[in-house]
Amino acid sequence: MNNKNRLNFEKLFELNTEVNLEWPRRARIIYNPTESTEYEVLDKLVKEFQPPKGSKLIDFGCGTGRALLYLHYYWNIKSIGIELMDEAFDILEINYDNYLDKINELNIPHQDLDIFQTFAEHYEIEKDANIFYFFNPFSPKIFQAVINNILNSLIIYPRDVYIILYYPDRKYLEFLSDKTQFKLYKSIDINSKEDNREKILIFKRSSI
Repeated sequence: MNNKNRLNFEKLFELNTEVNLEWPRRARIIYNPTESTEYEVLDKLVKEFQPPKGSKLIDFGCGTGRALLYLHYYWNIKSIGIELMDEAFDILEINYDNYLDKINELNIPHQDLDIFQTFAEHYEIEKDANIFYFFNPFSPKIFQAVINNILNSLIIYPRDVYIILYYPDRKYLEFLSDKTQFKLYKSIDINSKEDNREKILIFKRSSI
């Protein structure tokens, strides 16, 4: 997606996702700054990974909603955004309302879309949620708690699930590799010459 198309997506839906927000000093040990995934990265993800039919996405630490809204639109799947920071959620609510208003105005068919302001580790995983997106929103400890919630959900409602990590944290990867049955499903190179961590890794855990 070139610069013109990126601007068109923001303009069409009257979005403001070009925002980087810092947590208060004491919270920075636990939570990372709110930063939107680049549109080039999202475009590559959409081109190289197609969710199974009937999928539901949860974007943990969705910030102002860029990845959430983009993936909801292009994948056309049920989607949920989880964000805790007050300032980010205020912007997210505006983007959410503007996006849905335009979707409905243009009569574009779409799946359900919801946003919630809550702690990620307290959010109850729906039985049909099967795709989980993370752009390093919080500490490895919280990530582990969220993954354990997902695994507990799979005990009750077995299904194939996918964990999508952009710019993956080393400790996130170690936990998935050493402590879970998630297996690397797909690696998407972002072609960054400056940083070999800039990639998308998709992990899968099969129900069988």
